[in-house]
Amino acid sequence: MRPPAVPRRLLPLARRSGTALRSVRGQAATAAAVVLGVGLAVGGAIVLLVLHALLVSTLVDSLTARLDEDAALLARSGVPAVRAAEQVGRPADTLVAVVGPDGGLAAAAGGPLDVGEGVEAVDATGLLPSTELAALRADPGRTVVTGRSVVPLSHRFRSPLVVARGVAAPDGTTYVVLVAAGQDQQTDAVSTTAVLLVLVWPFVVALGAATVWWRVGRTLRSVELIRARVEELGATSVAASVPVPDTGDEVAALATTMNAMLARLEGARATQRRFVADASHELRSPVATLHGLGELLDPADPAAVAELRPILRGETTRLARLVDDLLLLSRADDGRLVLAREPVDLAGVVRSEAARARAVAGAVAVRDDAGEVEVVGDRLRLAQVCRNLVDNALQHARGEVRVGLERTGTGVRLVVDDDGPGVPPADRERVLERFVRLDASRGRHTGGSGLGLAIVADLVARHGGTVRVEDSPLGGARVVVQLPAGPLGRVPDSRSAAS
Repeated sequence: MRPPAVPRRLLPLARRSGTALRSVRGQAATAAAVVLGVGLAVGGAIVLLVLHALLVSTLVDSLTARLDEDAALLARSGVPAVRAAEQVGRPADTLVAVVGPDGGLAAAAGGPLDVGEGVEAVDATGLLPSTELAALRADPGRTVVTGRSVVPLSHRFRSPLVVARGVAAPDGTTYVVLVAAGQDQQTDAVSTTAVLLVLVWPFVVALGAATVWWRVGRTLRSVELIRARVEELGATSVAASVPVPDTGDEVAALATTMNAMLARLEGARATQRRFVADASHELRSPVATLHGLGELLDPADPAAVAELRPILRGETTRLARLVDDLLLLSRADDGRLVLAREPVDLAGVVRSEAARARAVAGAVAVRDDAGEVEVVGDRLRLAQVCRNLVDNALQHARGEVRVGLERTGTGVRLVVDDDGPGVPPADRERVLERFVRLDASRGRHTGGSGLGLAIVADLVARHGGTVRVEDSPLGGARVVVQLPAGPLGRVPDSRSAAS
């Protein structure tokens, strides 16, 4: 049989209800209701068991106190004294009986016990089995408690609570004194408490679920504002921020982290745009030069060819180096730049670059002071670091460039000094960025593209080192490269260096 169809006008409400229950808010409220309901049920059951145990224990203590009085009176004055004492001033809902050696009643007081089928006073001997009565007579002074249950029982299955003890009378006869009472009051108290708990239970569960629904909704409202703000951000524009709630909780931390991420993305986009613009500008100059020289070049004029050949060679060399630098930075940004791990004679690399610089320096004096130093790294990239540093110094030096290499306590230290104009303190971090030139003397026409020191900073960082710019004793700029003796660098001791 097919279930009845939902009326069309109720479909939107049903969909909204289903969506609400499947939402984080609905799931949290449902989970809270289930956990709270189960917890209250278990807690209520424990409360009822503890209450039942306390009430029964109180009744046992009351019956035991009465048993102590009658037992003491029987041991001191005999059965007639017990019979006389029980006739006045005793609760009517308690049954007291003294059972003789033959199993008959020697004394009894109290009315019937309401225990289902009822136990009359004349039937008091039926409260304990005959074997238990015989055992108590054989062991005077021992107390037995029967009819006590761990959980509350219904009227049908409940037995009276009995406290019995064997007592020796003055004439030497051993009797059994029994004190019994019904448990209706205790059970009624537990039942009343259970009814109250059952009536309160749904209201507490509903209140807890509603509280969770409201609190989670308030928290998710901030998340929804963040989501809506992120959705507004276009694919080509992330120059914005999401609202940060003043709650100081995880949502606020998420919003702060997202704003930091958006700022990094915007910075990366700005860097990318600047990189593309600068790269296009750098490439346009040599390409335009080559194009113009191509227009001027007349193959039939040997003198013109001989005059333009050095210019063409210089521009093509510059263009090739610029393309290589751009490719290197691109591979570094994409994580495709892999460094070799091999022993490198860094002192030999420094001397080789210094010798090359002396050959092309012209009027600039190049001096090197390289001690014997060996590291583990990529020889080609470390040579590129030295070449870029020396070339950068040659571009700005007036008359002297000095290259030094020494061992330190934590690694090796490569220092390149020049006597040029130097670098202002405010620009010493910026000169390590891409396409940065501080003035016209550092322009592209002197051979600089603004990528040399940026490549140095990237390669040194990949070797686990640092780069910083300082004032030089020669009056210009000093670039200091510190390479560690860690995973990608080591400094051999004197014995290994000598060997």
